[in-house]
Amino acid sequence: MTRNVGFTEWKVRVAAGIALIVLSVFMHWNPAVDTVLLVAGIVLAATGILRYCPVNQLLGRGTGEGR
Repeated sequence: MTRNVGFTEWKVRVAAGIALIVLSVFMHWNPAVDTVLLVAGIVLAATGILRYCPVNQLLGRGTGEGR
């Protein structure tokens, strides 16, 4: 698995993922919105931490070393 998420994108993904997770835990709008925010946050944080995004690979783009 080659890295296709660069340094800047990595920071943005992890920060946005954590922000979405925090919003889903502390802001209680309704269960569906909370669940969507939680899942999106986990996916963003995971792709940032792993520095690999399958969607980037499918689209043939990437900002990492393996692009």
